[in-house]
Amino acid sequence: MSAEATVVRNYIDWLVNLPWNSDLTEDEISIDNAQKVLDNDHFGLENLKKELLSI
Repeated sequence: MSAEATVVRNYIDWLVNLPWNSDLTEDEISIDNAQKVLDNDHFGLENLKKELLSI
């Protein structure tokens, strides 16, 4: 298997393992909740957090 095929395979495996059928409610998916999680779990990185939340 080529190096490119390995990268693609790893990416597909990663996508398949994401929690697509999550039981989260709309409130748990909110930007405000995402900001709270980022602030509590990741010290600093303010520019990165701002960029993530602006998407």
